[in-house]
Amino acid sequence: GNLVMNGLRYGIDEECIVLAAVHQRGEPFLKDPNLTIIDAFALHSVRLACCDDMPGDLVAGMRAYQAWRRQLDMHGREWGAMEEKQWCLDHFLSLSILHEIEDLRIQIYDALKDRGFCHGLTDQEKQQARRRRQKHARLSDLVTRSPQAAAR
Repeated sequence: GNLVMNGLRYGIDEECIVLAAVHQRGEPFLKDPNLTIIDAFALHSVRLACCDDMPGDLVAGMRAYQAWRRQLDMHGREWGAMEEKQWCLDHFLSLSILHEIEDLRIQIYDALKDRGFCHGLTDQEKQQARRRRQKHARLSDLVTRSPQAAAR
């Protein structure tokens, strides 16, 4: 709570809300113990790029989320579920955790709005997030059903 309230006080509410969501949910980087040495080095490089001049897991998680959001904004509706998932894999990010961070971000904004601390997010932004999650869920269902259908 203090992180978010101080974020509101100092005008950095978005960053503090995302930091709080990353702290609650966990960092969005893939956790695969079977990475090759080359992939582990690449993951380390991505994490370092996300930290920039402010090292730390929360900052890396926040910046990874922000990078994903920039991609969403840049590509808009034209970015298909497969392209989004591939971008995340290429950058060692878990799309499902990014969605969970986004959900928490929306919940925090809604709670702040209900208590009169801020205007909250627009209905359009919430609907876009909901559509992305549904698109991802349909893709996941399709991927899990394909091997079962092929076995029949």
